[in-house]
Amino acid sequence: MQNWNQLSNLSRPRLHALDGIRGLCAIAIMLYHILLWNGVALFQIGTFGVYLFYVLSGFSLWYVYAHRAVTFDLLKTFFTARVARIVPLYLAVCLLIVVLRFYTAGASNVFNADFISRFLLNITFLFGVALPQKSSIVPGGWSIGVEWVFYLSFPL
Repeated sequence: MQNWNQLSNLSRPRLHALDGIRGLCAIAIMLYHILLWNGVALFQIGTFGVYLFYVLSGFSLWYVYAHRAVTFDLLKTFFTARVARIVPLYLAVCLLIVVLRFYTAGASNVFNADFISRFLLNITFLFGVALPQKSSIVPGGWSIGVEWVFYLSFPL
């Protein structure tokens, strides 16, 4: 019988079908937004796509990490990968939103208490715990806030 340390060094095969389903969810979410932006709100495929995407992501994290011992190195690797994947692009989009808002709506729509507090929540990723749909400054960005809260609860 293998002990826990031996099991923690084993890797599991990639589940390509899971990647495919997550890809279909992403396409469904994009289709939902394209239709919604064009005035067509026939069904909630985007909402269900988000829910299914989160469930599959949770399963995928369990599948990859459940058989491993939680160590400092594992958490460091986990969070480094998520920060590298999410933070730079999200911060760049936040800054782009500020610039676009400044040039399209004027300085008063950027330099006010409401927008500044929402901006600070976004660049610190704390908007995920502060009503992400209302506090996100990035269209559709609420899902990043929810995802970040999920990742922070991962070690538990």
